[in-house]
Amino acid sequence: MELNWIDFTVLIIFAVFAFWGAFIGLIKGLFNIATWVVAIIGAWVLTTPLTTILIKNIAAIHPLALKVSAAIAIFLSFFIITKIIGATFHKMVKKSPLNTLNRVGGVGIGLIKAILLNILLLIILTLLPVKGNLYNAKQQSLIWNFYYDHIHSKNWESIPKL
Repeated sequence: MELNWIDFTVLIIFAVFAFWGAFIGLIKGLFNIATWVVAIIGAWVLTTPLTTILIKNIAAIHPLALKVSAAIAIFLSFFIITKIIGATFHKMVKKSPLNTLNRVGGVGIGLIKAILLNILLLIILTLLPVKGNLYNAKQQSLIWNFYYDHIHSKNWESIPKL
């Protein structure tokens, strides 16, 4: 079997994400993930208390509008603050001897993201009822066959539950 366009697409995704990860770096990559997590959790936890305060003090606006406004304000506040902290750490590491380690770690984060994206694409390709050229390309793809043989077709029910 030779590599086909599906294989090249997967390999290009790996290369792009690894390069982008090296460019971004480990610290910035981790803070990008943390920014979303912190902002979502912060908005989830603090929206109701802030909405209660706003409803008691602002009578002219519908409570739902106050709740949406509170959620957006909290989300953006946490998002911006975490981004600023991440940018500060990134600048500190960039000027230190740890910059090379930061870049290598960024490649690692990029590869993890590429693995997740490629698995998602392969799952979609598996679930699609394809025929013709796409079916032939899928059957001839080295990477799709590896995925199908080693990941998709496993008996996941046999894994012990926690």
